[in-house]
Amino acid sequence: KSAFQQISAFAKAQLHILMARMGLAEPGDANAGDRTQESVVNVFEQKLDVERVGLTYVITITFWSQDAGKAARIVNTIAASYLDQQRDMKSRATDQANALLKTRVEELRGQVNSAERAVADYKGKHGLLNTVGANMTEQEMSALNTQLATAQAEEADAQGKYSAALSQSRRGGSDAVGAVAASGTMAQLRAQQAEVS
Repeated sequence: KSAFQQISAFAKAQLHILMARMGLAEPGDANAGDRTQESVVNVFEQKLDVERVGLTYVITITFWSQDAGKAARIVNTIAASYLDQQRDMKSRATDQANALLKTRVEELRGQVNSAERAVADYKGKHGLLNTVGANMTEQEMSALNTQLATAQAEEADAQGKYSAALSQSRRGGSDAVGAVAASGTMAQLRAQQAEVS
């Protein structure tokens, strides 16, 4: 339904309440018969006009009466009542959505807690935690990476010394190369190279 159809339907459906709010008639007045109330409703509907302005969301509500103040009160009451009803409907919808979301969040929180407990139990049963709480595989990888970095540094150092000795031997300094080759440092480097290989 378009907004102007909603307002028109609202005004017609809520006519007795609107009339009571405006002081035009008392709802359920024992002195007013069904026919009288029906004729008042018919006259009211004939004098009420709700239209949409072009293709906008602007709506014009008009009511014809010989008393301009009365017509303004009627139009203002219809508009205010309609807006109140729309706010109430949106507020109820928001409250319902919030309640559903709160319930769902609590369910998901419970599932997360349960899953975390199950993971902790599994790790505990299978010895996957140490006293710090780090995963054993992560610890082992860290230690191996440290050893690898140390070995690569030592290899680079040995390669540098080898290149220096090779360069010196090419220049004819074989005595110095022999001294270097016989040194304790070279013996240690050979032993370390044998371990790494």
